[in-house]
Amino acid sequence: MNPLLQQTSDAILKKADPRLVPVIKKLVDAGKQVMYSPKTRGMMMKQLGDGKDPEAIGAGIAKLIGILYSESKKTAPIQALVPAGVLLMCEGLDFLEQAGAVKVTPDFLSQCTMAMGSNVAQLFGATPEKLQGLVDQGKQGGQAAPAQPTAAPGIIAGAQQGVAQ
Repeated sequence: MNPLLQQTSDAILKKADPRLVPVIKKLVDAGKQVMYSPKTRGMMMKQLGDGKDPEAIGAGIAKLIGILYSESKKTAPIQALVPAGVLLMCEGLDFLEQAGAVKVTPDFLSQCTMAMGSNVAQLFGATPEKLQGLVDQGKQGGQAAPAQPTAAPGIIAGAQQGVAQ
């Protein structure tokens, strides 16, 4: 694996809550099955496009996270989904790099990560207004309920179509 991607993967697991590491690893294993399954591989490759667009890569990984969340019957902890998504993104980027489609640099990895984060936030219905509400509520000492996924156009709809096929 590309050293940058390996360092990123190692750092994610090191920073994760130790109680969530087994769940993260299980999600990554399930995600790899989706990524490399003959039934869904075409969908993943279509989403990633030529492998040079960070937004497409981030959106593809967010769809994969949506699939994993749906397949878990919405029981996978959200705190484990994002780290698992980053690990799966590193896996996908390594595959693309080995295939000669892209050279993974720190800037490219950062762009992909930001795109994935933005798409995951959209997947779970985190609008700027909701995020500001959480910040305001935090300042007042309140606790907000965790966000539940919404049927965000282009994200979860595509993910659900891939699962249904």
